[in-house]
Amino acid sequence: MAYETIYTNLRECINAEQEIERLRMEQGNLNTYIISFNKLMTLAGYSNMEQEALTLFKKGLPAPLNISIIQNTNPILLNLKGWQKVAHEQQLKYLQTWEFIKKDLSEKQKAFAKCLELNNNQGCRDPNVVDVDLG
Repeated sequence: MAYETIYTNLRECINAEQEIERLRMEQGNLNTYIISFNKLMTLAGYSNMEQEALTLFKKGLPAPLNISIIQNTNPILLNLKGWQKVAHEQQLKYLQTWEFIKKDLSEKQKAFAKCLELNNNQGCRDPNVVDVDLG
């Protein structure tokens, strides 16, 4: 039984490593990319402080977003959490610029931009969660 558990854990780790290598941000959906990346990173056994994790994260972002982060961040970020935070900020700037220029963002893009603005780049909150004041 112990062999099966070890084999299953090893297989999950290898599968997660393979998936994280193929993972890419799709259709401008940064939140889904970050959530998926963080989940796979944990399954693959990476720490968010490892340079390898940051390299893999950057690999999955579109080149223009990576370039925007590099050009607009001083000092240049060297950790995953900081890079993810600034990715949200740059994505919001992109969406706001696109909205100004084109005026035809999809409803999903508009909701994402609004969520980022309202939550001050702290991530979108589930609208079904109720805040409780325990104080």
